[in-house]
Amino acid sequence: DQRLRIYLTNTLEEAIKHSEVLFAQWISEEANAAAQIKKEKPIMVVLGNPPYSGVSANRGEWISQLIDVYRIVDGKPLEERKVWLQNDYVKFIRFGQWRIERTGQGILGFITDHSYLDSPTFRGMRQSLINTFDEIYILDLHGDTKRRESAPGGGMDENVFDIQQGVAIGLFIKKSDGSTPAKVYHADLWGLCGEWPDPQHGTKYHTLSESDITMTDWTEIQPTGPFYIFALRDESLMAEYEHGWKITDAFPVSSTGVQTSRDDLVLDFSVDRLRARISDVRDISLPDSTVIDKYNIREMSFWNVSEARKSLAGDKEWESRFISCLYRPFDVRPLFYSVAVVHRTRDEVMRHLTKQNQVLCVGRAGQATGSAEWDVAFCGSQPVDLNIFYRGGSQCFPLFLYPAEGEMQFEEGRRPNLNPEFIKAVSDKLGLKFVSDVKGDLTASFGPENVFNYAYAVFHSPIYRSRYAEFLKVDFPRLPLTSDKELFKTLTE
Repeated sequence: DQRLRIYLTNTLEEAIKHSEVLFAQWISEEANAAAQIKKEKPIMVVLGNPPYSGVSANRGEWISQLIDVYRIVDGKPLEERKVWLQNDYVKFIRFGQWRIERTGQGILGFITDHSYLDSPTFRGMRQSLINTFDEIYILDLHGDTKRRESAPGGGMDENVFDIQQGVAIGLFIKKSDGSTPAKVYHADLWGLCGEWPDPQHGTKYHTLSESDITMTDWTEIQPTGPFYIFALRDESLMAEYEHGWKITDAFPVSSTGVQTSRDDLVLDFSVDRLRARISDVRDISLPDSTVIDKYNIREMSFWNVSEARKSLAGDKEWESRFISCLYRPFDVRPLFYSVAVVHRTRDEVMRHLTKQNQVLCVGRAGQATGSAEWDVAFCGSQPVDLNIFYRGGSQCFPLFLYPAEGEMQFEEGRRPNLNPEFIKAVSDKLGLKFVSDVKGDLTASFGPENVFNYAYAVFHSPIYRSRYAEFLKVDFPRLPLTSDKELFKTLTE
């Protein structure tokens, strides 16, 4: 008798033979048979609907090493946090890519989360796929309620699954050991899903059930660096847009906001109530259990309540650690800013904001208000919470930098957080001299605050957001410079 050639295996584990376990010999035999198939047989087709898990529990050494290739783009490591590369579906795509590379030819077909098509974090993944396969077909099914997607013309757009995350079908074809980059084809499918099993003509279910790769209206796209986007983009304004200064280059010192990991403990509307709570927590005459129950504190793998309380009890400066925090737009709250209870203080940047200062909070490729266009820009004068916008991801750019304790003082006590080359570019455009503290008179000079106000005004301009919408979807915004002094003056007032 021949068995049906279906094997039970953990795809994301390395294909190695396992020794027998006395009470589970069949598991060992199954694993060994699957390992042989995964490692030695010429698998040519990999199909599936892998799970989507933001931060996967599948963190084995083998698959983690395979994923490392996605952390490189154009020969350089990604600069940002790569947490979304830990998503299970990314690992399954990488497995399929690896398996077909070993065979030398084959087809990978998955329906997955569609974030990898245009998110900046996945640019190394996209480049790797382009360099591995000969043809790539992407059918974006959309339906992303997190991105608040709607069909062209404003109609309703439904997800083919009962989930919030938009999805896409990806077909990756390798025909040979060719060294040329893949040809990439893209199509969109918008609108209502229809009722299964008899969906109306024109709905997503009907189109998917009645179509195939040869019947789909594909558009060939040319993914190019640095992002290698797997989506249609109007790039007619790219050259104009790229003349602007990327905000991370103009303001070189920045970080994400404060991550408390325990807002209910270290934040409040009332500083008196917060002080009383922290006073209780640092009172080691109270048992840990009493404090934990009273304030609903949760232990974490990286944080121990008992150790934190001992640290607070020994902190003679604890009363000086109550500061104001920009928690949400227009929502400033008292924060107990101590490493003993705040997970990530981001002190390398936030310390500058505990003094007289301003901060520009800018999100990379996102929406905060439900608009279809990029709108994640805000400002303040205090340390900023990581989730100032509902989905997090804001980068905080202080206007001024102060010397740390023990460092040599700056000539004027602080210095602007502005790239000297950027300052020169603005100066050359306007024909004005730069003064390093606060404002210039805008007749003969300009200062850091003028630049800050100009950037904030531009980033809030509806014309700017609409004109450069395609590029604001994938990276930090760029700041166009003007030679019109009157326009500059108007925008900075």
